[in-house]
Amino acid sequence: MPFKGDQTRSPQHLDGKGVAALGIGEYVQLDLDPGEQELGLAHRDEFDFHDSYLFRLDKAVTYVKVYNTPFSTRYAVLPALPDGFLSKYRPVKLTR
Repeated sequence: MPFKGDQTRSPQHLDGKGVAALGIGEYVQLDLDPGEQELGLAHRDEFDFHDSYLFRLDKAVTYVKVYNTPFSTRYAVLPALPDGFLSKYRPVKLTR
């Protein structure tokens, strides 16, 4: 789930549970069961934006790109990792 957008960290939630706050150029890898998922996205620009989307995981491997627009936070399901992914993005450091 790579993130690009504003200079702040962008909190992500799946089914109401916090996943990670991604910064620019970071990604997180998750192991999820197939089925419907609720993806909650947020970012801060001039205002705070909070968006929620339902999507279905049907494949064993699914790639989800998260990005900001001036007035929302969006996602796109990708069929494969983009070329050069591992050289452009780094894993987010999760802390407990």
